[in-house]
Amino acid sequence: MRSMENCVRQFGSQTENANASRRGAALLEFALVSFAFYLLFAGTVAIGRWIYTQQAAQDVARFAAREMALYPMPPNTTFGQALADPGFRQAVFDETQLVVDLDAIPLGMTLDDIVVQLPPVNRALVPLMLTSRVDVNGEVRNLLHMPGLITDTPDPASPTGLTVMIPRVAYDEDGTEVVDPLLQPVLEEVVPNSFSLDVALVNADGLVHLRLNVPFQSAALSAYVPRVLEPGADPINQAVLAEDPVAGANILGSGPDGTGAYSGTQGLGSQFALGQRVRPFRRLVSPQALFRREVIQ
Repeated sequence: MRSMENCVRQFGSQTENANASRRGAALLEFALVSFAFYLLFAGTVAIGRWIYTQQAAQDVARFAAREMALYPMPPNTTFGQALADPGFRQAVFDETQLVVDLDAIPLGMTLDDIVVQLPPVNRALVPLMLTSRVDVNGEVRNLLHMPGLITDTPDPASPTGLTVMIPRVAYDEDGTEVVDPLLQPVLEEVVPNSFSLDVALVNADGLVHLRLNVPFQSAALSAYVPRVLEPGADPINQAVLAEDPVAGANILGSGPDGTGAYSGTQGLGSQFALGQRVRPFRRLVSPQALFRREVIQ
């Protein structure tokens, strides 16, 4: 009888150990599968958003070039002169209205009421804009703006006193960010002087040849240092740490320690991965469009 009881106890103990082993194996399998699923899901979302940004930016670039080509201006007008013309800024595009102060919307009005008052190209850019809490000279403001670096505008007629410029970034072999000190505008001319028909200027072909700069920065994927591996070299990837080497710019996000895809003093983003603060995956989407100006002289 005792022998039978001992066998039952031993069998029960073995069954419990087997069940525990199966539970442990299931947890391990779930951890491995969920990690792979997260990478697949994050990559799908990021790539989908990247494709949307590219398509939307290309549509806006074509629209901006067409509107700029149709706007009546003297033949010898340059691209910069067109952007500074008050009539053009009201009828086509105004670079000082790339930022909307959400805290300054008058009582009884909605954001849609503000958007419909923007110039046509600015309105077309709204789907590419994002919202941020921005520290502007010690005052936190809720803004709707084009992605990029928010800076002060010298134009006293600017509704918010702010505009957006685009930082171009490269990386050294050790992962150090190299930020180009010459910030790029959201809308720029590809070939200098090509907009004008002034015979005194080189490349004066009467063409609207413009580029739209839109930073894409992923909230799910991290940036890694591009490296060329030599034979036998260590293939371990090196994440780009979130640092802001160039000072003097306004801070995007909740503050200098805030994290987000577009936070930081350079607007280059910061997120936690692998136990440290790293940069998000970033690409500069720069579609171009070409239209010939319709000029009557």
